Formats: sequence, C-alpha cells, structure tokens
Amino acid sequence: MREDHKISSLLGSPPGYVGYNDLPILHQFNIDKQHLFIKVERSIESARSPAEKNARKHLLSVLKQVLSGGQVSGLSGVMGMGGPDPKQILTTIFDEFKPLKSIVLFDEIEKANPRIWDLLLGILEDGEVQLANGEITSFRNSFILMTTNVGSREIKRLTEKPMGFEVPSRAGLRENVDKLIYEETKKALSKMFRPEFVGRLGKEIVVFRMLGDEDYLKILNIFLSEIQERLSGKKIKPPPILLNYSDNFKKFLVKEGSSQEYGARILRDVVKKYVESPLAFAISSGELIPGDKVLFDVENERPVLLRQPRPENLLLAPPGENKPDAGVKVDEPDSLCQPENGDKNGNGNGNGDPVDFGDKKLLIPIKPKKRNPKKSS
Repeated sequence: MREDHKISSLLGSPPGYVGYNDLPILHQFNIDKQHLFIKVERSIESARSPAEKNARKHLLSVLKQVLSGGQVSGLSGVMGMGGPDPKQILTTIFDEFKPLKSIVLFDEIEKANPRIWDLLLGILEDGEVQLANGEITSFRNSFILMTTNVGSREIKRLTEKPMGFEVPSRAGLRENVDKLIYEETKKALSKMFRPEFVGRLGKEIVVFRMLGDEDYLKILNIFLSEIQERLSGKKIKPPPILLNYSDNFKKFLVKEGSSQEYGARILRDVVKKYVESPLAFAISSGELIPGDKVLFDVENERPVLLRQPRPENLLLAPPGENKPDAGVKVDEPDSLCQPENGDKNGNGNGNGDPVDFGDKKLLIPIKPKKRNPKKSS
C-alpha cells in the first residue's frame, strides 16, 4: 500500500473507473463476512427441519462463492433471482444475522502510504469510513490491530553486548530493560507518525518483550509435537516411530535457534536441520522402521540420533530387511503402542509420557546418509 492509487482497493473505485463493481477491502461485507459464515454454519446445526437445513447450506455456499470472488453482480443469477439488487440481497442477509463482530489487521503500517495513516486516523476518530460509492462501513463492532517494526533498531542497539544491555536472567533487571525498550520504541513511533495519530492510540500501544529461554523452549516443544503428530497421522501405518528428546538436545536447539535480532524465526529452520532432515534420511534409507523408539541427544557438543534395540519377536519389516537386534527379547513389546499426540514437551509413546531409555550405552547410534543419485551411463 505504498502507492497512492492503492488506496482505491481499500475504499473502492469511483463510478466509471476500473474495478467499480468490485467490493472494496473495507466494505462492510468483507469486514463482517467471516463472522457471518460462522453464524450461518451454526444456524445449519440448529435448523428445525431438513428443508431449512438444506436452504441454509445453499445460502452458505452462495455467500462463500460471491464474497470470495469480490463481486456481487453475479449474486442474483446464482440464487435464481433476476430482479432484486444484489447488494440489497446481501444487506438483507447480513441484517438477519446481526450483530456481527470482526478483527481487522493492518500489518506493518510504517510501510504504507501516509494517506493510509490519514484513513486510519479517521477510522479511529469516528469509528466508520465512507467508501468511494458513498456507502458507510462501521467499525464500532470491530477490533482494529496494527503492527509495526518501528523501534526494532533501537531495541537491537539496546540489546547489543557493546552497550552492556544483555537481557538479564533475573526478573527485576529484565523488567528495567523492558521498560527502557518501551520508552525508546514510543520515541521512535513519535518520529515516524504524526502526533495526532500516536495520540489517538493512547495507552493501547503494546511493545512485545524480549523472548527468554523459557519462551523459546515452549515454541520448540510445539514444533517437536507437530513432528510426532505427523508420524502418528491417519495416513501412517501403525505402529509409528516414537520420538524423544533429551534436555541437553533441547538446550542445544534453543541455543542454535535463538536470536535477539530475529527472535524465534530461525528456530524452525534449526528444527528442520537437526530433527526433520536426519529423521527423513534415516526413514528413507531403512535405518528406522515403524515401531522404533528414537532418542535425540547430544554427545561431545554434537547432536546424535539413537535408537532403542529391537526385540527378536518384533517383526515389523519384510523378511530380510531390518531384522530385529540379536539378544533382545520381550514378551509383550510396548513398541506396538500408538501415541495420539505425544506429551506437551514433544515426546511421544503409547501413554503420552516420555520413554525410559535406561542405559544410553545400549542404544544404537544412527548415522543416516543421503542417497546418491544414480549415475547416467
């Protein structure tokens, strides 16, 4: 939204211009349509008769088709109505399900054209905006959120080591740093935006605090749980591969994936490098088979992938492939259990609790290798 003409996509094109029949982004239909869809779906569930239920389903499909396309001119034909004004039909439908609430997000507003800031100032002042065709969009039932990266340079400067402002571990010292960051960010906002715009926001300005090790660990556990869920999905034949992670391995990932400058953005890439990729290579090469219990650990400051020995009476693979490990035999192997989603820390077994691997010296290291492409003759 940096160019001046882009504002027409928000408010609509004047009569005679290209895009006049398109719904503006800030049209009331676009603002409230998500809540409308939810209410129509609920009305389908509470329908008293099959005929009413089918009518509501048809209405929902028509609404999604028309509003997703951004044009209401074809509404009459879709619904089998030739005479009524299409916008009047939509207005009648919206009025039936009022009140409708919405969340409107303006992302990275510092990159937008200053005319967008003036538009937002009017919305915050009056709670409504007039479109190019004269219609009024009300934001009185809307939550308006705006995000910006203004102040990021100041935050980086305050947290750099030469300045002596490393994020302290003690809560009291960290609060002082957060307070200093908040003050510097508000100064940066005042330099970027006009005083009346910043003043309209008042005390509703929220500066996100720096992420600590506990925050990174929570994010990491979410990523690790997603991997176990994929291995335990409906398309995967049971029993699945059970993944577990030592505390040292998690600390290693947090150390590699945390950054005061980029936050947790690089943490997912670290998980792909040290968890997903080795796991994928081990599965594709046959080093891991369904039912294996795997432990990600750290040895000599390097991540390692370990596997629990397979019992002799646990035949999970075709004959001649990945035979059970000699000398290991159990009566009722718990490797056949299938986890649902694992526990909140990313570990998974049949009960959702971490697996007890016992003596790590008995575990078998896995060194997956990439398959070499076949050489063309």
